[in-house]
Amino acid sequence: NVDLSVLQGWDQLPEKGKTLLLTKSQKDVMSVYPFGIPSLATQGELIGVKPHIYEQLNERFDNIYLLFDFDKGGVKGTKKLKERIPDLKYFFLHNSRHSGYKDISDYRQDHSPRETLNHLRYSLKRWNKNY
Repeated sequence: NVDLSVLQGWDQLPEKGKTLLLTKSQKDVMSVYPFGIPSLATQGELIGVKPHIYEQLNERFDNIYLLFDFDKGGVKGTKKLKERIPDLKYFFLHNSRHSGYKDISDYRQDHSPRETLNHLRYSLKRWNKNY
């Protein structure tokens, strides 16, 4: 068991970077690692990340995006975290409610690396037209 404040993937983060993804599982972190996208996993969607940790990460990364599951728990966790950290950007996998893929690791199991990366990029653009 680990402390609820532990962020999985912390030791693998570069000192600085353009983009960081905050996910809900180590499996999701591992799914985007081959694409060179630094990411961290919280201990659950309702736990999130503490504001002072977000500030530390914000000093290291140009853009931080939250990518939780597009289900009841993920949406609730996203709203809760957005209330605590108003400038936090987020997105969900496009069409995940209808496709059966609740997270990026599920999507990756059935798709090539190129398809997965393209879907991740498309989802980010679709949800964040103003970012």
